[in-house]
Amino acid sequence: MATNPSSRVRMAGTTCIHYLGPQRELDAIESFTELGCLLPAHHIRIVFVGPDVPHALDGASLLRPSPRVPLCGNVACSCAATAREPVSDGTSRSRTPAASSVDEAGIGDRDAFPGWAGSQGSLRMDFHRGLYHDWIGGLAEEGAEQRAPDLVFAANAGLEAYAGWRPSLERLEAGVPLVVTDYCEEAAARAGVVLGALGLRVRSVGLNPFRQPVRDRRAGNNLPSCSNGFVLVAERAGSRRGGHASWDGCVRSS
Repeated sequence: MATNPSSRVRMAGTTCIHYLGPQRELDAIESFTELGCLLPAHHIRIVFVGPDVPHALDGASLLRPSPRVPLCGNVACSCAATAREPVSDGTSRSRTPAASSVDEAGIGDRDAFPGWAGSQGSLRMDFHRGLYHDWIGGLAEEGAEQRAPDLVFAANAGLEAYAGWRPSLERLEAGVPLVVTDYCEEAAARAGVVLGALGLRVRSVGLNPFRQPVRDRRAGNNLPSCSNGFVLVAERAGSRRGGHASWDGCVRSS
């Protein structure tokens, strides 16, 4: 069993991530297109689920093809400067992220960019307003075929501080890594205790190399603290159900 969540991304041609409790990230959706440059041959799907997802985005989808050649001309560059979209004459045209909006990208159009399903990678983002356990439960009631995600992620979660996380954590499937970040080392350690009590095995806890570099001074304590400062990886024992997710996603209607 792989203990490093990134190993799943390297091995799989499609990767599905459930992103729980997004907040400020929803104001920077375009920043996720960088993933298309870092993993240009992969089809990545991120499902954002949380009560702060705007009503206007609830049930919507955004699809981005991975850029073939950045504006700098270096195919190995990760500047994510250009996305290319197919047009009616069979050619393609370039555009910069600054020129593309959520509406232009086809939010709500689940068939956008159908011609990019081959070796060219892509990034799809789905949005669902509500709590994770309610969303999963609703899919089960509707009879949707559920495919386990490759990864579940929650940023600055505060698992120990917010009891409302428990029902969603109980929905986590066996063999699917959970990656959680928090502001300080104590919060991450306490999150590990919470997860252990729910039957998850904590694989690692440590300083997040991708943390925000500026300290977040909090009134409640004087601990070294910053956004996404520490990262914890946990997993429920058992085999992952259903293999890797297909490009149809980690949830597909029957």
